[in-house]
Amino acid sequence: MTGATAVADLISVPVQPFNSAGIPLELDKVCVVAFEDNAPPWRNDHLWRAAGSTLRYLIHLHQDRLNPSREAAGCIKNLLSGIDDMLDRLGKKTCARCIAPCCRVADVSYDFRDLLYIHMTDQVIPPGQPRRSGGEVCCYLGPSGCLIPRFGRPWICTWYICADQKNYLAGHQEIAGDRLQSEIESIRMLRKQMEKSFIDAVATDG
Repeated sequence: MTGATAVADLISVPVQPFNSAGIPLELDKVCVVAFEDNAPPWRNDHLWRAAGSTLRYLIHLHQDRLNPSREAAGCIKNLLSGIDDMLDRLGKKTCARCIAPCCRVADVSYDFRDLLYIHMTDQVIPPGQPRRSGGEVCCYLGPSGCLIPRFGRPWICTWYICADQKNYLAGHQEIAGDRLQSEIESIRMLRKQMEKSFIDAVATDG
């Protein structure tokens, strides 16, 4: 029995094993997202739990072929931990005086790579998206900043360096801006590698 057939039996829906793009349907259920009214993917509790359950099932089903994806995810976590202090210091110098901080106004959400990374590093799964609809403040914003550790946040919360932050980095040497940008680019490439390794493993029949 193929993984796609097993999922089809599990949810009792007669489906083809692969979609038109050649992606296994159980993976397709996680990757394909319908955006409505600028809402984030998996915007309600049902969809969020369904995405998590599907990923857990796929990881269990294909665990013997997922070492490359796990290794990439582990490298991502290590790199994120390594730049956490730099980003925290940068935030204290810039975000505190910002009149429109990202945590309050930005369109932030977990994407597929974020969820995959969190599952592949065996982290506690956040209870839901940072916001459920457009215009909401991030629900993980606490009195002293983000309630989620750096390595468990949506990727956009790390890679996005605003104009004020870039200006600060250019004029101050206590934070190594070049190293920060280099590490961010390394993480970006590892995320792609992690996802490709995962899809290759899941798409392999037998």
